[in-house]
Amino acid sequence: MSGQTPASSPLRFGCWHERFPADNPKAMPPDLTAIFKLELPIVVEIGQRTLPLREVISLCPGTMIELDKPAEDDLGIFVNDRPIGVGQVVKVGENFGIRVNRIGDAGACIRALDASQPTGGPSDDGP
Repeated sequence: MSGQTPASSPLRFGCWHERFPADNPKAMPPDLTAIFKLELPIVVEIGQRTLPLREVISLCPGTMIELDKPAEDDLGIFVNDRPIGVGQVVKVGENFGIRVNRIGDAGACIRALDASQPTGGPSDDGP
């Protein structure tokens, strides 16, 4: 694997990635070549918590907010507020990263790009 660690390896979309490898543009249909050049914000959610307004306005530096997720649970990976996968936090050099444990099917990932559709949010069924 030429020195790459699992955390720095490219995402693989199962059979879909094998049929249309992003590193071989000639193997992709022309209409997919452009879409693979898009850059998307990826959001990793560590947990959620609902607080009364009184507590929100009293937040200050040093306040601890307990989240609803055990520390060992997988974290949600989102694109356009839509869940596309789950993974675990890893340390990559001096930064945090996420090791992808499960990714949704290619159709779900592509549908996550459509900002015109209502967002599901973290409470919807995952990938």
